[in-house]
Amino acid sequence: MALQNKDGYVLLNSSNKSENAIGWCTLYGDTAGAFSVTGDLYKSEVYDLARYINLKFNNVIPENILKKEPSSELRRQRQMCIRDRRYAASL
Repeated sequence: MALQNKDGYVLLNSSNKSENAIGWCTLYGDTAGAFSVTGDLYKSEVYDLARYINLKFNNVIPENILKKEPSSELRRQRQMCIRDRRYAASL
């Protein structure tokens, strides 16, 4: 954020409603920016938006990004717990 202040830019963050609701975010990671472009969307809506962008703009977002499992810095045991309950898929 120091660089944004120095150069007069606005840092965008990548958080969304689903991650914020369950505290699945980091202060100096996905919530570090001053403005959240996807902050009013649930994770499922972010994926819907990405698919819509692909339809309109000839697949500019690689499909492997849309199919990739969540890769937060959670402990392995927690990741397995979330996957087992299908919690991450419903976000």
